[in-house]
Amino acid sequence: MDLLKRVADDYGSSKKGKEALMMLANSYLMDKNYDEAEKYYSEFITSSDTDQVLLFNAYNALGSIYEERGNYSKAAETYEVFLKKCNSSVFAPIMYLNAGKSFYLAGNTTAARKNLSHITETYKDSEENQEAQFFLELLEAKESVN
Repeated sequence: MDLLKRVADDYGSSKKGKEALMMLANSYLMDKNYDEAEKYYSEFITSSDTDQVLLFNAYNALGSIYEERGNYSKAAETYEVFLKKCNSSVFAPIMYLNAGKSFYLAGNTTAARKNLSHITETYKDSEENQEAQFFLELLEAKESVN
């Protein structure tokens, strides 16, 4: 970990430095050290904007950290930031689903419906479509009770 920290701190903007940032963040996440993981994922996101796979990993992990802490609104917003940066990414359906579920858990039914409906309208053949439909049905059931 010390070597990774040195590489990340000294060469964070280089290709190897960015790899070190991700490895460090992933290691901290696995150890459930969310503060350090958040720090290094955020640093990676700030330093990188080209590799959609690594960006997806960073934003997805960062969102999961906020979910773990119970901050569902911030998690959903994190997923949406990825979508703004990488709207045509193959990971978009996953991030729309993550955002929709997080907004649902945060109690923001309007934003949840928007993200989940986007999947059912745009990504009909995706694996995420069925789960999005399930959450949309939950929203409808919840609203009909109220």
